[in-house]
Amino acid sequence: MNSLIGQTINSRYKLESLLGDGGMGSVYRAHDINLDRMVALKLMHAHYARRSTFRARLIQEAQTAAQLDHPSIVRIYDFGDSDEGLFITMEYVGGGSLRQHLRRLQQMGKYLPYAQSVQIVTQIADALD
Repeated sequence: MNSLIGQTINSRYKLESLLGDGGMGSVYRAHDINLDRMVALKLMHAHYARRSTFRARLIQEAQTAAQLDHPSIVRIYDFGDSDEGLFITMEYVGGGSLRQHLRRLQQMGKYLPYAQSVQIVTQIADALD
């Protein structure tokens, strides 16, 4: 899917770089041309988008997630269908993921400090609540 970098989804989201790739889709950093801001755009793999049960579940999840408002949960901005497939656009948060940070620490033979661990777990629990 790297070939999509530089393309524009639905005449609105210009894909700038690949942030991650997973089992359900790929996440890109994109520029929202209409609102002139950076967003994260998750583009679902085509084989999932063709399944009606998957489409229905994804629509329900997008609508539910869009109703959430918490500092530790990314905001959902848009959901749609394009020639490239189903997509969700959400708040872009730079700096990488917690997983990436933990891997970097592990490679250096270090661990997350206790106080920071507690802070992260507290934020996650608060968001889940």
